[in-house]
Amino acid sequence: MDYNRLQDQIDAKLLEERRVFLWGQVDDRSAKHVIERLMYLDLVDPKKEVQLVINSPGGYVTAGMAI
Repeated sequence: MDYNRLQDQIDAKLLEERRVFLWGQVDDRSAKHVIERLMYLDLVDPKKEVQLVINSPGGYVTAGMAI
């Protein structure tokens, strides 16, 4: 199994379990990545809890506020 396919399967499983991760610098790209997943999970089941894991040294305030 190639690495990219395995990574896609892991990402899909984590999303299915309602876990969203933000790694590294907070910028427009990383914020968009997180927001898309949070909005998707809210559409699937707005009452179910979502686990958001953040491991970041910081970044742009506006991108962080968007999340």
